[in-house]
Amino acid sequence: MTPEVHLHNHHTVHGWRAFLEGAVPAPDAVGAQDYPSLGHDARRRYDDQRLQHLSAGTTIKTPLIDRIIKETRILLVANRQNTGAGQGIIVSGPPTTGKTTALLALGAATEHHIRQREPLDLDHIPVLFVSLPPGASPKSISRAITAFYGIHPPNRAAFPELSAAALGLMQTHRTQLLIVDEIHNLSHAHRVGAEASDFLKYLAERTQATMVYAGVEVENAGLFDGLRGRQLAGRFTLIPAAPFSYATEKHRNDWTSLVEAFEAHLRLVNHKTGTLPRLSSYLYTRTGGHIGSLAHLVKKAAISAILDCTERITKDLLETIQIDIAAQHAEANTASPILRSA
Repeated sequence: MTPEVHLHNHHTVHGWRAFLEGAVPAPDAVGAQDYPSLGHDARRRYDDQRLQHLSAGTTIKTPLIDRIIKETRILLVANRQNTGAGQGIIVSGPPTTGKTTALLALGAATEHHIRQREPLDLDHIPVLFVSLPPGASPKSISRAITAFYGIHPPNRAAFPELSAAALGLMQTHRTQLLIVDEIHNLSHAHRVGAEASDFLKYLAERTQATMVYAGVEVENAGLFDGLRGRQLAGRFTLIPAAPFSYATEKHRNDWTSLVEAFEAHLRLVNHKTGTLPRLSSYLYTRTGGHIGSLAHLVKKAAISAILDCTERITKDLLETIQIDIAAQHAEANTASPILRSA
């Protein structure tokens, strides 16, 4: 699992390109003997670099990311000659299971792959990333799309004008992948949601874009209800995003590898490599196997270790770090006595 650090700014083409190019690299490791000799100003700069690196966030390649990238690459080829809406992917699961992170990794991998195979053309924008607001409508989707390309129609613009602008921009810039996050904000049970679903299908039919959606437990959000839902189910593959399991030796090894990947990206002066993997069962209990909860727990602990000058993560420190409510519930419901005593 290879850590990749990125900035979260991806809802405009300029932000997306900055996201692709603006990784915050981990600073060089400095040992406990060398750190005091840096001098006050050099230590402060080093601390600032480490804190910036931590705040940027770390994306770890997981089986979910690998599967989504593989499946999408197949569909990008399969959909090339379609005369109607092509096949797509819906990623669904509970919160903090890595869905948005997986979409960002997919978009980055797809764009890098296309750029390697085709001549550089700044007018070619192969990937479009939008997030649906609550109560998503055709107009709000159109505006999100045009805003991505840097176009802002007047507030009084009618939907036909907005939809034509969105479609025209996707065609002009030869967009090949449309990533739609927060798809659970679209429900066929309501007229506006049904119309928004129809609009996305309209875009798929009139462009070469492969559609990849993600949302929270979309099976329960009304997305597959009624005739439109059945049509959607016939065009999309569902990829579940689930917490890591701890039931088998392979599951436990996978979780430990994930923990090792996070630890490998730490730059704490006094931290001993192997500390976090030895706490993997404890970390699983704390987070319920949710990768997002693990990322926040480790990040907050690392920031705390830098700010309080201890420069290492221990179980005692982790115990002081507040976690999200979902992880707290998962911890309370952890049944394994082995995990509870770890």
